[in-house]
Amino acid sequence: MEVLVNQVGFDLGAPKFVMVQANEDLGGAPGRLQVVDGRGVLRCEADLEYAGAIRDWGRHYWRGDFSGFDEAGEYELRLRVGAAQTPHQAVIGPQRIARETLAAAASFYYYQRCGAEVPGWHGPCHLDDARLPDGTHIDAVGGWHDAGDYNKYNGYTPVSVFALARAARHPLLDMVGRASRPPNDASRSRDGCATTPLAEVPPPDEEAAWGAQWMAKMQDPGTGFLRGDVFAGYRWWGPPEAETDNQPGNDDDRPVRGQPSARHRAGTALLAFADLGALRHEAQWLECARRLAAAVADAELTVEELAAAALGCVGLPEADSHRERAEAAVRQVLDCQRADGGFHDPQIVDAGFVPAALAAFALRAPATALAERIESALLRYLDFSDARSRNPFRLLQWDEANFFYPYPEPKAWYVGQNSAYLSQAWALLLAARFLASRNAVAPSVGAARARALAQSQLDWVLGCNPFGVCMLEGAGQFNPPRYHHRYDAIPGHPRGAVPGAVCNGIVRESVDRDAPRFDLHGNDYHSNEPWLPHNAYYLLAVGET
Repeated sequence: MEVLVNQVGFDLGAPKFVMVQANEDLGGAPGRLQVVDGRGVLRCEADLEYAGAIRDWGRHYWRGDFSGFDEAGEYELRLRVGAAQTPHQAVIGPQRIARETLAAAASFYYYQRCGAEVPGWHGPCHLDDARLPDGTHIDAVGGWHDAGDYNKYNGYTPVSVFALARAARHPLLDMVGRASRPPNDASRSRDGCATTPLAEVPPPDEEAAWGAQWMAKMQDPGTGFLRGDVFAGYRWWGPPEAETDNQPGNDDDRPVRGQPSARHRAGTALLAFADLGALRHEAQWLECARRLAAAVADAELTVEELAAAALGCVGLPEADSHRERAEAAVRQVLDCQRADGGFHDPQIVDAGFVPAALAAFALRAPATALAERIESALLRYLDFSDARSRNPFRLLQWDEANFFYPYPEPKAWYVGQNSAYLSQAWALLLAARFLASRNAVAPSVGAARARALAQSQLDWVLGCNPFGVCMLEGAGQFNPPRYHHRYDAIPGHPRGAVPGAVCNGIVRESVDRDAPRFDLHGNDYHSNEPWLPHNAYYLLAVGET
């Protein structure tokens, strides 16, 4: 029998759940959950309700709900199922999750920097980026290493810039009140070596500007669209500064892949530039956003990029001049909602982006005539999410038939879905905020449902999962023993563990077996590799808690 719990703790006012996992049916009889304070006083008691079995996993689950207990402090959770009793420590506090993890999750981007020295990690690297397809050279130095490799993409750089700009507004990471940032020892590596103290890591607004500078270099002066990637493949495994000679103009300059195009996240890039420009009051970013707004006016965009472009347009200082076009884009997005309440087929990464953007649009433009349609769409999305989470963990599984992504063959590319869960948590929390503002019974009930479901997604990432692994490095009690990251070739970092990294997450065991797998012995990329969008959606979701 194992106790599975969010290892970071619980926010005051938030839903609070604990899970018990067993390999056998212990009779199905409800157990008991007790919350005991440091003096040994029983403060709360509740039934552990049998949540059912997951047949493919061969596991049975009980769920304890102590949401009604809402006093800050350190507690022992005592759980009894059948004849067994297991204690577990838990902390409840105001904005507990954000206080413990938000700064570390933002700092991940600093350690992923390309084109500069990161003290204790690597020297200035890839100073010869990059070579265009026609052989000419452009300055594409900077940006972030996308994952455990050293390539750079305008796939998830734009959403990362946006997420950092939003994080910079959070009271705990206030870019003006920087004295409120966490103490120096919060970023010590679990490899046992010192890392840059969090108080010395650039604040989120500066890190967002670092990423935006690279995006601006990749923006084509003619079309206004972004170029795609700086991509050299995956063969190099060593310190990043040794991959090339760092001298521009010769054969080892890394190539740019992908012509300027709307498909390189044009809508999200518009949103990122507009949001950063509004935050820092810097004209250069607003001008980049305006060029993209003009570029996408006649472009064919995906539903995600339509939603992002609409949100970006209302974030520009001259929002009124863009309002009509933004609302037209929102109408197109709303028209894309399916009968089941979803907006597209299941996705490994951006599953919650569209409903999140709709809720954010309505919150930013409260006078919009589309408010009622957006409210209806979000309630339908909530029903859709409920239907996809009918399992003991209340996790938003891939679809009705598959818990995890059903990759087609063993050699296919696939990764864990932490970005999907976190993006959906962000969508649900934004939806809860919007629905609560509608001052009606049905939306208020919907807001409570949305918050509870969002909490389950966060709980999964932070330890309430079948392996009891907290998938945010440096938080909780048990992190992945190793990560799939080329930084493990750097002396002193044998785990390849980047502070604050969120890894890919739990995957399907095999093509024909929908059971959970996480590599606790090696560094398999499917489960153990960090990736920019995981941290982006973590910042966006936890920023709403």
